[in-house]
Amino acid sequence: TMRRLMSRGVSRLPEEDALRYAASAARGLADAHAAGLMHRDVRPANLIVQRNGKPPVKLAGLGHAKPEGEGFRVGRQVHFAIGMPGFLAPEQARDWRTAGPPADVFALGATLYAMLAGYPPFTGNSIDAILRDTREREPEALTGVSDGVADVISRCLAKVPEKRYADG
Repeated sequence: TMRRLMSRGVSRLPEEDALRYAASAARGLADAHAAGLMHRDVRPANLIVQRNGKPPVKLAGLGHAKPEGEGFRVGRQVHFAIGMPGFLAPEQARDWRTAGPPADVFALGATLYAMLAGYPPFTGNSIDAILRDTREREPEALTGVSDGVADVISRCLAKVPEKRYADG
């Protein structure tokens, strides 16, 4: 997985590699979104790097993928805000009914940020602190990346879903 790759002493990926992996994941999300599915858990650990593979990465963690607006039943409870804090879109954490494909776009933008920075864009000492950081703060600016990539990440991480790309 991407997490394993980054834990092997590689804290940051070169921009070219990160973009290749993110573009491959975006194509997978586009296919899922076209079929009416939300991934709901895009993050580095769910990108499987394929050696000499086409595509270069595959999206894993599809156990959380469901049609838009559907939740997850665990016993008698239904859960909707599946995802990893630090990569979870504000609207997905707040209310599952408002989380559409732009929530996956947010998570992919956070994943691209993490690949380039070596850490997620939103952090904290608790889940609540991370979610608050996600809602209230802009991530620190990345150094050493092109303006175009910085602009793409900024658009993906917009707090308001309508300001993000519509889907994968």
